[in-house]
Amino acid sequence: MKIRKISLITTLAFVLIGYNVGQSSITKIEQWHTYTLSFEGPATSEYSTENPFLQYLLLVEFEHKETTEVIRGFYAADGNAAETSADSGSVWQVRFNPEHTGEWSYKATLFKGDSIAISQEIESAEEIKLQNSTGTFEVIPSQKTSSDFRASGKIIADSGYFKFEASGDYFLKVGADSPENSLAFEDFDNTYRMKPKQREKSIGMSRIYRIGISATRLGKMEKEKELLAQSITCLLKA
Repeated sequence: MKIRKISLITTLAFVLIGYNVGQSSITKIEQWHTYTLSFEGPATSEYSTENPFLQYLLLVEFEHKETTEVIRGFYAADGNAAETSADSGSVWQVRFNPEHTGEWSYKATLFKGDSIAISQEIESAEEIKLQNSTGTFEVIPSQKTSSDFRASGKIIADSGYFKFEASGDYFLKVGADSPENSLAFEDFDNTYRMKPKQREKSIGMSRIYRIGISATRLGKMEKEKELLAQSITCLLKA
């Protein structure tokens, strides 16, 4: 009888330990933050005759009790090409910004076909097997403060303005129309578009400003125009 009791207690202990390990192994990410998922798929190269950006289409379905979203993925070489400059590998990735807290599940599917990235005709395409193509994760509330975009939700269009969906603050962009000019020099992927002197002037002007204006502060059109004019004046003097 004693042996049976010890055996039962031991079995129960292992079950509880396994349950706790399973619970703690669930990936947790913050709401509205970018979540990057990597999948192991066919090895290829940016210079392959079968262009991975054209002949393949990665679709990832994210499911939550309130919504289902299908996000398009991409070929990512070794998964860290920004640091390694790799142009070949077997990693495929997707980036997702979840809006809802709670448990999510995902399923990734890679299709191959002639120009499928453009046509998106998956019915007649070949389905390619991916490793770790399914899984779950938990989304918790964002820990960022209001000065961080990730604390305010996604930007949506509202009555002619851009605003953060969660906070209700408006987003106003003021400044040069092409802020990327600050990076437009020869060693940055050969993207420079101006002569050196012109680039120097552009760098000084190429800034993006964010002005958080509570929805309750925006009244009639005249009030909005006055507020916007004052904001632009202050920025130009800065």
